[in-house]
Amino acid sequence: MDNKITLFHWNILELPDNQAIFVGLQHRPERDNIQKHDITADILLNYSFRQSTAIQLFDEITGQGVTRSGRQYHCLGLPSDPKNLIRMMVKLKFGLLPCRFRYEFKQNS
Repeated sequence: MDNKITLFHWNILELPDNQAIFVGLQHRPERDNIQKHDITADILLNYSFRQSTAIQLFDEITGQGVTRSGRQYHCLGLPSDPKNLIRMMVKLKFGLLPCRFRYEFKQNS
């Protein structure tokens, strides 16, 4: 099992039980060979939504974090959400729970 996860678009979701998790898009290299002429050949198909277990440690400066399960996360850049995919998945998965994102998404996400 690969213990390191890189999120290219991400945020931290604050849950009602005073825990926080990483949510974001993870690169899926197995999808890189989609043919250009394919109707579904959208760059975002190369990513999948990921949510972590509870965060134990997070360094805002380096974007490095560790979760309760022991996985290491690397969050690249500022919190971003292209095409509102992360916000949509959080709404689908967490419904009406009183969750909030820790960081504002960057302007052009």
